Amino acid sequence: MPKQEIVTFRLHRKGVWLIVIGGLFVAVLIFAAGYLTASWRSNAISDSRFPVPGKAVAPALPKTPAIPAPPPPGNRMPEIGNRASAPAAATLTLRVGAYATEEEAKAAMQTLTAAGLEPALVTAPTSGGSTLYLLHAGSYPSRASAAAAVKELGKRGIAAAVVPETKSHL
Repeated sequence: MPKQEIVTFRLHRKGVWLIVIGGLFVAVLIFAAGYLTASWRSNAISDSRFPVPGKAVAPALPKTPAIPAPPPPGNRMPEIGNRASAPAAATLTLRVGAYATEEEAKAAMQTLTAAGLEPALVTAPTSGGSTLYLLHAGSYPSRASAAAAVKELGKRGIAAAVVPETKSHL
């Protein structure tokens, strides 16, 4: 019959200290990863649907009631860029450009005017303290009529986005 050996497991003082220090090191790394991830997420989320504790949330913009727009007659393009003929209750406009300098914005404004639009130059302050120069065109009572105008501009090679109308014109 083979002889059986008894194996005992002993930890030396050094081994115990290495396990304790290693465990603390891993705990600190996990804490740091969670902290950095949470701070990154709180900076990335700026939507009011996801409130972040300790951060002020901007009030939501009031929803404008949808007013059905009549379809344009025939192949005629909807009114774009004509602020004089826009209804008084218009709340939407088309953003056709955003520029860092006023000179770039005015050059683009001339190009859009040559394309048959009547763009308006609007200033918007940035969080860095500089000014952004936005080109807006048209005034629309509903998102549907503004979307139809965006589609028509897209056919002409002009990119646009529907945005709320602002009053800080130059």
